[in-house]
Amino acid sequence: MYVPFGNFESSMVSDSLTLVLAEIREKAAQLGFEASNLSGSVYIFNGTTQDDGNDTIDHYGGNVGFSQEGEGFSYELGINYISDMGDTDTLGDVLEEASDYDYVEGIGGYLNLNLGPVSLFGEYITALDEFSVEHIDFKGSGAQPTAWNLEVGYTMTLGYKTIFGFSYQGTEEALGLELAKTRLLGLVSVGLNDNTSLSFEYAVSEDYAENDGGSGEDAQSAILQLAVEF
Repeated sequence: MYVPFGNFESSMVSDSLTLVLAEIREKAAQLGFEASNLSGSVYIFNGTTQDDGNDTIDHYGGNVGFSQEGEGFSYELGINYISDMGDTDTLGDVLEEASDYDYVEGIGGYLNLNLGPVSLFGEYITALDEFSVEHIDFKGSGAQPTAWNLEVGYTMTLGYKTIFGFSYQGTEEALGLELAKTRLLGLVSVGLNDNTSLSFEYAVSEDYAENDGGSGEDAQSAILQLAVEF
């Protein structure tokens, strides 16, 4: 299952930088609750990373969220925690063979807001401490990777349901993970019927500056996607 560390809400075609940094898929046991507008869960799993060399179920995390709906608006906000952010899919690929590894906790928060045709998504995820410089470094020191996403969308009917979206994303100290420093994305998505959409996304990504160890260069990409849900 994808454990509930991170929310990753987005209208874009491409995965957000928060998702790329923090998504975790593991065999896990989860216990959740719902009480009125409040919900949350705790979970445990045996992660890829091990800080003592023993193959044991010693990874855990939790999340809590609050949501509310009214006439013409809805919102959801929450926080999430994990005992070792190094077990995310991206970080785990780097740390899989690491020795003398110490767990690094991670935390995230998000707010999703819908006001009529306008949607706003915001998320921030960070490690709570630095990784060992031998495992993941940034400018000669241990890295403390961070990612964030700010997104706005507007839905209107132009014969078909059409979504216009804009996203501004970024990272800190994630050069060793080959993530962009910043990314700007624009989207137009047209719902052709209830389960089919045609989307066009254009993105401009900026690498870390040369004095940070990056290239300082920009890269552009475009995606045209026809999606069918069933």
